[in-house]
Amino acid sequence: MEVEEVKSNREDARKFALLALGIFLISELVVPIEVMLSRDKTGLPHLAPIMGKWILFNWIVPLLVVRFIEKKDLKSLGLWVPKEKLVGYWMYAFAGLVLPGLYFGFGPNFLIDLLEQIVYIGLAEEFFYRGYILNRLRNWLGDIPGLLITSFLFGLGHITFRVIYHGFDALIPSLSAGGQAFLGGLIFGLIYLKVSNIWPTAIIHVSTNLYLPSVITILTAQ
Repeated sequence: MEVEEVKSNREDARKFALLALGIFLISELVVPIEVMLSRDKTGLPHLAPIMGKWILFNWIVPLLVVRFIEKKDLKSLGLWVPKEKLVGYWMYAFAGLVLPGLYFGFGPNFLIDLLEQIVYIGLAEEFFYRGYILNRLRNWLGDIPGLLITSFLFGLGHITFRVIYHGFDALIPSLSAGGQAFLGGLIFGLIYLKVSNIWPTAIIHVSTNLYLPSVITILTAQ
């Protein structure tokens, strides 16, 4: 009975991991179609359909899959935090998201930028890549293979979006962005594997996206 249960768990892990990879592939195929259909007279695509894709594939689809196919709870998506750590996480969020703004300044569009990071970029990417994909790949292949594959997909997603959006004239910057995303994915993934929730990496991810331009401006001005 125990042997059969182990086999069943392994088969479920494989099935759910392949489903996650399939969802990633479909989401990547949807982007060029959306871009081609939404280009305006200047040749640039409207962002609204692309943002709708991010909401659909980064949030809605994984939640539906976990709830109705995997029949698991939010813990399997890295959204769970132990009660005894809630205060520490709130302090960590304050230190990562508010304190840098007190030093660099928040800017007139800070709340809009923060909302975009939560819905479309920083938190959304951590939820999709670390909470959803990495969690499934590690259950199927193990921590290190899962980490490497997820980081590769994270980098690939950054490359394909920039190439599709800006064209092949921006191939070198796109490859550079993909390489940076791959390295960031390794770091974020290692943190996720240690704590098994997405909040620490999401806070770092959002904070970096919000404040790194200000850091670069200060460093290049010196």
